[in-house]
Amino acid sequence: MRMAFVYFISLLIIIASMLGILYFKSLAKISKDTKYVVPTFCPPKVTQLQAFNDHEIANPLNRRGLMSCYCLEEMKVLKDPKKVFAISFDSIKGAGETPYCKEWFYVYA
Repeated sequence: MRMAFVYFISLLIIIASMLGILYFKSLAKISKDTKYVVPTFCPPKVTQLQAFNDHEIANPLNRRGLMSCYCLEEMKVLKDPKKVFAISFDSIKGAGETPYCKEWFYVYA
């Protein structure tokens, strides 16, 4: 009886783990509501303008994730995540005062 109980509990844990993996994997999919795309590969040098133009593509499925590449590279150069919050896109027409890298940081983290 005790052995059957142990097997039953083990089976429940395995099933719960599989369901958890499937659930969290579904959360990682890119949808129309995805604001920041995290790419698997980044080009060697991404400019601020390239990152902004890629981010402005309406459908996230068509984005290359250059904003993520740009902000991650800037974070490596600045060596302080807090300084990423101050990166400004004011020099780009149409960017406004939106703190793109600050928003990206919270999504990335």
